[in-house]
This record gives sequence, structure tokens and C-alpha cells, in this order.
Amino acid sequence: MFLMQMPFISDMTQFVLNQDIGDLNILTNPAHQKGNKVFTKLYVEKALESVPLGLGFQFLKAIYNGEGFKRMDRTRFNYSANLNYFPKDIPVFHFWGSKDPLAHPDNVQYSKYYPHGTKKIFHIETPEDAKKVDISSKQSQVIDFIIEGANHLDLLYGKLAEEIVLPLLMRVINEAWGDWSYEPEPSPDVAD
Repeated sequence: MFLMQMPFISDMTQFVLNQDIGDLNILTNPAHQKGNKVFTKLYVEKALESVPLGLGFQFLKAIYNGEGFKRMDRTRFNYSANLNYFPKDIPVFHFWGSKDPLAHPDNVQYSKYYPHGTKKIFHIETPEDAKKVDISSKQSQVIDFIIEGANHLDLLYGKLAEEIVLPLLMRVINEAWGDWSYEPEPSPDVAD
């Protein structure tokens, strides 16, 4: 984005992203980002270049109107209202940050619409809490992990991502998805 290339604006953006004055930092909790202070600015710069403006408005509207996530075309298809059609034999795991205004943990309310047999919510504050979470190998499950103190990008990098999210995600992959696959579809007979 051209504006991010201007030194003053670039420096101001980096300053704002490395602070949390009045809880206005909607991307990270700076307390969990003690390492590279430039990474968040570079991430925002690249994300703003590659995310269409309409998609941004779609996300914001889905977050704040309380009606769920809808398409912005003429169909106005509401994904959230159709979660009951999601295949119940595919395990679903959501990661939420308790301080994330972009994907607010209040959205766990939509998990009740999945047709899955098991539904659980775990509030995780420490790596020790994450280790206590029982990850099942069941296919029909929807699990919501709410990571306390995490903002939007804290789930991807930084202290909470390294100490809580990544180890938990690796357990999900190994324990819930490790030996799981679709039943193979029968091959159509090929005529000679």
C-alpha cells in the first residue's frame, strides 16, 4: 500500500501497533509480542495490499451486526445460518482470542448450529491449561478454544502462539486428525 511506504505514516503505524493505548490495538496484545516490533507493521502492510476492500467490509459487517457471516453478492447467502449442513463427520476446531475484536469469541454461539455430536468450549490461560485439554479422536466434534488475553494476530505469532496455540494445534493434528480420512469413493468402471 502506497501510504505505508511514506516514512511518517509507516513509523506512526508501527508505533500504534506496538502499543495498546485505550485498547485500540485491534490486532495484537503488545505484551505477547516482545520480539520483532517491525513484523506486525509488515504484516499489516502486506495484508492491506492483498485483501479486497469488499472482503474487509464483509468481515466487519459479519462481526458487528450479529446475523452471522453472509455473502455480499445478491444471494446474501448466510454461512452461519447454514452450519447445520456441515458434514458431521468432519471434526471442527476453532481458536478464539478473548481480546479479539475482529473474530470475537462471542461467535462461539454459532457452534451450536453444527450437527456434530460433541461440542465443547475450553478457556485456556496458560500452557499448563492447554496440556490438560483432552483431545478426542472422535470425528463428530466441534471444539472451541478461547485463548485468554489473545488478540487477533496473537494466535498466529508471538508468545501465546508459541506456548499455547501451536502445541495445541499439533495435538489436534496428531490426535484428532492423525488417522482420520474420508472413506474412499468407489472407482467408476472404465469401459474398454
